[in-house]
Amino acid sequence: INISDVICHGCKSAILLNGLPEKPIENILLSNCFFDSKNVSFVRNVSHLKLEEVQIKSDSYPCICYSDTIDVEVFPVNER
Repeated sequence: INISDVICHGCKSAILLNGLPEKPIENILLSNCFFDSKNVSFVRNVSHLKLEEVQIKSDSYPCICYSDTIDVEVFPVNER
């Protein structure tokens, strides 16, 4: 799954990926995106996630929480 060139203002969470322990979400690329969010983003039970040039402006810190993930690559994610 490739998602690119997204601009989103006023979202609740920038990223919410929640797979199952027995069936993780796999092979996600998120690139060239900007999110202005209110809450923490969650990534759970995900395998092979790549974030490229993703900017997240959030009222929460950290703005992304990872749990039970495998092979996550982050190329500069700008958290504010």
